[in-house]
Order: sequence, then C-alpha cells, then structure tokens
Amino acid sequence: MVPTTCVTLDDGAVDELEAAVGELVESGELPSAQFALAHNGRILAFETYGPQTAEEPALYTGFSVIKAVTSSALWLLLEDRQLDLEDAVAEHVTEFATNGKEAVGIGHLLTHTAGFPAAPFAAGDWDNTGRRAARFRQWRLDWAPGSRFVYHPVATMWVVAALIESVTESDYRIFIRNRVLSPLGLDDLYLGLGDSAGIDGSERRNVEDRIADLVAVGRPPRPDSPQSYILPEDLEAEGGFLDVCNSSSYREVGVPGGGGIMTARALAMLYQALMRDGRAVDHNNGASENATRLWKRETIQNACRIHSRALTDPMTGVAANRGLGLVIAGDENRVFRSFGERCSPSAVGHAGMGGQVAWGDPETGLSFAFLTNGFDRDPLRAGARGVRLSSLAAECVKR
Repeated sequence: MVPTTCVTLDDGAVDELEAAVGELVESGELPSAQFALAHNGRILAFETYGPQTAEEPALYTGFSVIKAVTSSALWLLLEDRQLDLEDAVAEHVTEFATNGKEAVGIGHLLTHTAGFPAAPFAAGDWDNTGRRAARFRQWRLDWAPGSRFVYHPVATMWVVAALIESVTESDYRIFIRNRVLSPLGLDDLYLGLGDSAGIDGSERRNVEDRIADLVAVGRPPRPDSPQSYILPEDLEAEGGFLDVCNSSSYREVGVPGGGGIMTARALAMLYQALMRDGRAVDHNNGASENATRLWKRETIQNACRIHSRALTDPMTGVAANRGLGLVIAGDENRVFRSFGERCSPSAVGHAGMGGQVAWGDPETGLSFAFLTNGFDRDPLRAGARGVRLSSLAAECVKR
C-alpha cells in the first residue's frame, strides 16, 4: 500500500486545517481537541487545543477507533495460520457454542455481520472468567450470521479478545502491546491501564494525569430524530455512560471495541505503518526500507479490501464497505463512512463515537486523526464535523 500518486504538500492547506481545529475550541464548540497529520512516515502537524494539565500531550478516549488496533492484532494470528477467517468462533472459544452461535465465523466478527449487535457485556465482566463465559453463553442471534450488516458497537471485539487469548494463552492486552503497539513505537496508545495490560502504578498515574475527561457538548437532536436513538439513554446521568467511560475501572479494563486511550499522533502513525506495507516508522525520521515489518503486504491488502460484499448499512442506506476491522472509503458515498470528499476510494480507517476520526489514504500517503473530549449530543453534527475536517486534511497535498 505504498502511495501510488506523486504528491507535494500544500502548506497553506495545512495551515487551514490547523485553524479549523483551533476554531472549534476557541469558539466554545468543543472543550478540547487534538489532531495529527502524517505523510511518508513523518508527523507533519500535531496540535492540542484547550487546557492541558500535564507537560506531555493530552490523551483522549478514542472509542471505536481502537477497533482497528484490536483487529490488527488478530491479523497476525490469521497471517501465522493459527486462525482462519472461515473458522467457527466456537472452535476456539467453547463457551460461545450456544443458541445457534456455532454458525458465527471469525470473518463475521470483523465485518459486523455476526448477528448479535446489541449483545450485553459489562467491562467489569472481562477479568472474571466465570462471568465472561456466562455472557458468551447467554447471547442469542438476531439473524443468520453473514446475512445482514448492522454495526456491532462492542460485542464482537470482546469475542476477538477472547480468540486472541485462546490462541496465544496470554492476556490480549499484553499481546496487543507487545506485538503491535511497542513494535510500531506507539507509546501514546493504551488499551487497558492495569497490571493485566502490563502497566505499572507509576506509568498508570502519569497516563491518568494526561487524560481529558469526557463531557457532553452541543444540543441534542429532536426526540423523533433517528439520531436520538444512537446515543446512550443514560449519557449524562450520574453513574451513566460518560461517568463510566471517565472511571478508572473502565480505563483499567481496556474495552477492545471502544476503550482505548491515545493521542492523535499515535493514531496517525498507526495508519502510516499500514500504508508502508506494515513497516514500523520513526516519528521524526520517517519510513525506512530496512525497518521491521509487522504484517506482510498480503495481510494488509486483504484486511483493506471489502469483505462485506454488497451489504448496506441500515443507518445510511449505502454500502457498508467493511474490511477486516476497517472501513473502506470506496465510492462517492464515502462521506457516509466518515471520510472526506477528497479522500481517495482506497482510503481506510475507523471513526469513533462522539466525534473521533482516523484514516489513512494509500493514494496520497496521508494519514489523519482527530480526537476530542467533547462528546457531541448530536451524532449527525459530530459526523459532519469529522467529514469537514477530513476533507480539509485530504486537501493538504497537491496531486
């Protein structure tokens, strides 16, 4: 996926992007925001706007942008033939073999076609193996696996984590840190902040001091609006969704489908590695042909092609365009998939609830990430903001 188009940077467009992100905070629309733009293995721009209490850059809850990281760890097991996309999940996670879920394959998990989008799982259940197994046994299918696409916010990634642990016999958070994050030099990306994730007390305190707590912003959509049903009902209630996401216990677990803590810089560099044929990249010196290759080129190509066939997203009415844990920009409807209008059809990424954005574009070599602690009450407005910033980011090269 090395960039195929000869490009030069447009410094004026980079300045425009910086100004747009800064204005979101200066105007009071968001309490804090951070973005990163990278190209050819180097960070071009990385800025945080809003109060910072620590000397190091602020860290943000990225929500579903972490799905790309969790999925990329599973790619390693697929590449080593320890798993196969056609394998039934129950072959490796035996407690999953109930209520018809024997038909769920690993490929279904990564493409949101597994059939249990609303299956309940509390973050606190994960480290209790008995409660974890009970959850998996209780889940039921809403439709035949593979027959429909409906976004699974968190359920399938808990199963991916269980698959990683079943095959590697190690904690999935340790596996991800040792096999993905550390080799890529993504020091500012965390999935779990406890002993189970390999984080000691002093490091955890340092990380927690840098996290920007989530707050709700903006006006909610009308009660009869389709967008009103996307938000958690208890978003701002005491002990509700935002309180849980801001809690130490939630951050300690490291929810594999929505609980990563990170900087925009780390996210942008993850996509640089994907576009450099899986090679680790130096944040300052860029890519090297001699750098360690994390994934094989064929693995990345397979992950970044459409596996969801012609299935459509019921929320938008357009093709779902799902790769293996990633979204593919594809056709002219790419804005409905959180990409900018000027992103190429081959751009890949994953957005996060509340307004987070991350993608890489193999055609130009650009990668972009935007994070905020301002959780927008209106998902449509959050999505439109992300598309606008992504469009500005995609204009930062002259083709």
